[in-house]
Amino acid sequence: MAISDMPRRFRNPAAAVALFLTGLSVAAQQSPSPSTSAATPPAGDQAVFVPVEFRAPDNGFSVGLRMLRKARVTFTGMGANGSSWNFGSDPNHLNPGETAVMTRRYNDGYVSIDTRTTLAGAPVNDGMTNTWQMTSGTQVVGSSGGAGTGSVAFHAYYTGESTATASNGSSTGWDLEYVRRLGGSRIVWGVAVGCGLSDINARTHTTFATPLMRVVDVYSLAGATAPTGAYTAPSTATVPMLDPFGNPVLNPDGSQRMITVDTTVLLTNRPVRTRGASGTTPVDGAFEVRGSLVTARFGPYVETALCDGFALRASAGMTVNILGARMRFDERATIPGLDEPVVAAGETGKTSTSNLGFYASAEIQYLVTRRTGIFAGIIHESHFRTTEIKNPPLTDPSTGEILAANSRAARIDASPGTGLRVGVTTRF
Repeated sequence: MAISDMPRRFRNPAAAVALFLTGLSVAAQQSPSPSTSAATPPAGDQAVFVPVEFRAPDNGFSVGLRMLRKARVTFTGMGANGSSWNFGSDPNHLNPGETAVMTRRYNDGYVSIDTRTTLAGAPVNDGMTNTWQMTSGTQVVGSSGGAGTGSVAFHAYYTGESTATASNGSSTGWDLEYVRRLGGSRIVWGVAVGCGLSDINARTHTTFATPLMRVVDVYSLAGATAPTGAYTAPSTATVPMLDPFGNPVLNPDGSQRMITVDTTVLLTNRPVRTRGASGTTPVDGAFEVRGSLVTARFGPYVETALCDGFALRASAGMTVNILGARMRFDERATIPGLDEPVVAAGETGKTSTSNLGFYASAEIQYLVTRRTGIFAGIIHESHFRTTEIKNPPLTDPSTGEILAANSRAARIDASPGTGLRVGVTTRF
């Protein structure tokens, strides 16, 4: 464009340059510096810090104590005492059994099978035996029960049965639990797996009266002279050796020669029996059941926060329960006419059993830190209505012969019911 075509105000070059520089100065004053622009964002675009929400760990483990209802044990068959004798052919000693030729044991001796043989080695079968024992000379009687003049009486006493109850001496055990969170925010849920171990130690010591029964077996001496005092057959004696004329036989050194002779007194091998009640007798007995109860549980749980640091958790599910226990007993029956009490003692082998049950629990937790806390709550478990431990028959260790049927048993009610759980917990 020609200068003549410019507006009048731009025709002066000096005035135009001045005006241009004035515009640059104003623009420089209005535009921010680079440092100020980088440090101060425009209004409405301020940066905002958004905190990341803390999420509780998904796993938890707790260890503590469980205090549940004591186990209750009922002992039955107590005082059924007859472990020192076997006077019949059946294990329960209810049949007379006097017709059999056998070994019979009594409280004051025994009569066993004859061991004599002929020169040919055949057993002697004359109705007599050379193997027997009596513990007192007072057992020798006159004519008794048709057994003949000069007889030996043997006595077997046995007592009836009684019952007693005992409670577990301790109800405190260990408790472990693992939980896994599966979902939820305000109310979380997941699964819980736990295990509890409790000892069972129930015992009682009591004195009770039981019916006393007596069996009397009388064996004839068949005219032989009765021994005096306690006696065991077969028997021998060492006596001086005499010649046919009654003169002593001497050894080469001039000393008396001695010989051993058989002095056994024979007894008939079948008795004549009487039996009947003989009043009651006191029995002093100690009874004990010891064992362990292991309970494994599995089920869902829910948990919710109550207030700062506190949470409530509830759970329910099934249990698998294993009980192992054994029974001990020691009885001493005072029998009239016997110098020492009749003792029956023994221990059963370990009895194990298992079954299913259920549980329900509720507890309050307090988190001391984000990962560690303490808890206290209640738990209810139901299982094992009745478990029985039976005492096996007592037998002769050498022959396997049944000496007593032994009806003693212990019925265990180990259903714990409702109890407490306390302990510490950690999350990871």
